[in-house]
Order: sequence, then C-alpha cells, then structure tokens
Amino acid sequence: MRGQRRSCDSGETLLEVVLSVLFVGLVVTTLVGGLGTAVTLGGSHRELTTADVELKSAVETLKGRTYVATGSTSARTAYQASFVAGAPTGFARTVTSVQCIPATAGSSFNVNGAGSCTPDTGLQLITVTLSNTGGSVFETTTFIKRRP
Repeated sequence: MRGQRRSCDSGETLLEVVLSVLFVGLVVTTLVGGLGTAVTLGGSHRELTTADVELKSAVETLKGRTYVATGSTSARTAYQASFVAGAPTGFARTVTSVQCIPATAGSSFNVNGAGSCTPDTGLQLITVTLSNTGGSVFETTTFIKRRP
C-alpha cells in the first residue's frame, strides 16, 4: 500500500495557499487604487463644473452691465471692476481683452480699445477667464456685447 494516499493527507499545499493570498492581495490593491482615482477625479470634475457654471453666470452678469464705449480710456478696466466682484472662494475672474469693431469697413478688431474706434459702432468682442488658485482650472470664453 505504498502508492495509495491516506484520506487524512488531503488538503491544500503551501504553494496553493501562497498563490491564493497573492491573488486576493492583487484584487484588493486594484480596487483600492481604483477608488482613490475615482475620488481624485471626482474632485477635479467638481472644480471644472463649478468654474464652467460660474463663468457662464458671470458673463451673463457682465452682459447686463452698462455698456462702456470702447473709445473711452479703458473699457477693459471698467468691465474688470464689475466682473471681479463676486468670484467664488478660490477662483479669480479676469477680463482679458475688449476688442471693438471700427467703423471702417474691412478693418480688423482693435484690442482693448486701442487705436481708432470712433465713432463707437456698439459692438465689442470681450474675452474673460476664470481660474482657481491652484492652477488646475483655467476657463476662457469670448462673447459679443452690444450697445443698447
């Protein structure tokens, strides 16, 4: 009876136990890493969504403000003063440029009211940005403001 195994010798070998522990450890590590990534991306997405909604809201507010003639000393400075107020905590708003359409047909935009823009045609191309203090979010949009 040398070749037969006794029933009490049946069970898992050390190699089987080690491989099972390694497999379970690999699965748990993958799950924890995936959850960490999901939490990180969730925070980034929240910041981007906040910036997008805030920028759109601020642009609508700026559209409703009093029209400042581009030929004046600085339409950009005047718009910036009303645009900066009310930015959410951790974010900064900036009016990047105010361009006007000159009265001369075929002319290009004049940046920040510089150059000849008299008479004021009543159309301005305004570019605004919103960024967070960490630098991970930077949203820019351009819109046209019309004189009423």
